[in-house]
Amino acid sequence: MIIFVCGIHCSGKTSILKHLENHGHISYRGHEIGKELYYERKFQPDLQGVDFEFEIAKQEIERDKKLINHNGVVALETWHPGNLAYASVRNPKCTHDLIEIAKKSPLLPFARGLWLKMEHTEITRRSITFKDNTDWAIEFYGKLELEIETSLKSLNLFDKTTIINTNGSFSDTLQNVTNWLYSCQQENS
Repeated sequence: MIIFVCGIHCSGKTSILKHLENHGHISYRGHEIGKELYYERKFQPDLQGVDFEFEIAKQEIERDKKLINHNGVVALETWHPGNLAYASVRNPKCTHDLIEIAKKSPLLPFARGLWLKMEHTEITRRSITFKDNTDWAIEFYGKLELEIETSLKSLNLFDKTTIINTNGSFSDTLQNVTNWLYSCQQENS
């Protein structure tokens, strides 16, 4: 079973996937490639060029190819829909080519997704990452939130994605995600 979790910064993607992994609900947790590169290279997220977008897309495809025969529940953070949303905000001219790359993923036909939605203004309350540039973060992640739906639709994943509001408590969100995962597993068996 292939699941992906997308949403804006601080929506709970990493925390939820860590919890699911630590409690044995998933057998593989795929990290957000773009975020790992961000922390590794310490760059401004909105200033990345087209080469960066293609680097992420190609790394995702390579990982997807390795995971096609993985047993158990594979959970991927951000994955192609989230990466497309980022690219649509940062480098919109390359999105068509990125969609074509993402459509080559062998996991796409089997994927089911979660879109963790929250008010983009919550970023300033939940994160110190952009404490020196909160106006930028609110604007950037507001645009990103709008692009997620378009990205899901462009990959034919919108109808296979469940939206969970994460404005409430983490424990409520976690319970909703766990219930969703259990439901997916029941349908898969």
